Amino acid sequence: MSHRPEESLLPAAAEPDAPSTGGGRRRRRGCLPALVALVLLLVLLAVGALLADRWARGRVEDRVVAQVDDAIAGEGTAATVEGFPVLTQIAGRSLDRVRVTADAALVAGVRAEDVRVDARDVGLGEDATVRAATLQASLPEASVQALVDRHLAGRAEQDVVVQVRDGVLTARTEVVGVDVGVDLAPTVVDGTLVVDVTTARVAGTAVAVEELPGSLAERLQDLAVPVEGLPAGLELTGARVVGSTILVEAVGTDVRLEDAGALP
Repeated sequence: MSHRPEESLLPAAAEPDAPSTGGGRRRRRGCLPALVALVLLLVLLAVGALLADRWARGRVEDRVVAQVDDAIAGEGTAATVEGFPVLTQIAGRSLDRVRVTADAALVAGVRAEDVRVDARDVGLGEDATVRAATLQASLPEASVQALVDRHLAGRAEQDVVVQVRDGVLTARTEVVGVDVGVDLAPTVVDGTLVVDVTTARVAGTAVAVEELPGSLAERLQDLAVPVEGLPAGLELTGARVVGSTILVEAVGTDVRLEDAGALP
């Protein structure tokens, strides 16, 4: 007797459907434009911030140049505001660092050339100060002559002619019709320009300084030439002959800007 295999009373298990990828792709495609838009927005914001900061930097630098030109008759003036961003510095009413150069300007009331200023923590507004500043400037021969004339006005019986040539500072005058010349070495003592005689000549013959006629020797020893007109807080610190000029240096802290005009 043959037996038929018993038929299962349970329905056959349904085959699992294959995973569908169409919906996931559509979702990913829907997110992509939003992501691109967000990236573009961030880029635009960053570019806008950079452009705004660059514009603000240019405005401040132009204002610095205008102040320098107006206050000390600057020529060929250029200014660089350092640090980023500038907008936050303006909001904080203080610039981190400002460098200023000028082909020529009035320093202590005389014409100076190749002027360079490095200022740190520059305050903005009225009663502004600079926490630290350095200044370098070259005084040509005519300016050195002006300083000497200003110092000797009403004191010297004879004119004193100053020359700055080939790294040597010389002064010439006449005493009872005899030509007297001296070589001078500039230095700075307590903020005052001082010149010492290194060589003396009478009628072209070298002599000791003590042998100069009359009271000339006494007047020429440690001759002090005050340099007035620097902003409060800035003091002369160095002077040396370079080529046909005298290079002077000044350093200061808490330098007041009221004489030069405060930045807005």
